[in-house]
Amino acid sequence: MNSQEKQGYIDEINYQKKMIHNLIKWLRNLFFLSSLGVLLMYYFSNILFVKIFAIILIIISILAIILVGKAIYSGKKNINKIVDQFSFKYKNSL
Repeated sequence: MNSQEKQGYIDEINYQKKMIHNLIKWLRNLFFLSSLGVLLMYYFSNILFVKIFAIILIIISILAIILVGKAIYSGKKNINKIVDQFSFKYKNSL
């Protein structure tokens, strides 16, 4: 394994870690949106328009949370596969 290939693996791992960190930020924001929907539902439940908006906001936020959570899970598995492949190639090159 040459140094260019080694650096390529390291760069790819760092890039994917950065993307997972970005997804975690999105997850935090989506939790905030779903909480906002719950608060709107609680405080403005007598206004029909706000109630419908809050329900839609909660549903969309929860679906997005599930999707982003799945992406984070898959991304972490992918990083582990890359690390395993890197360590396998590195051990075989010695």
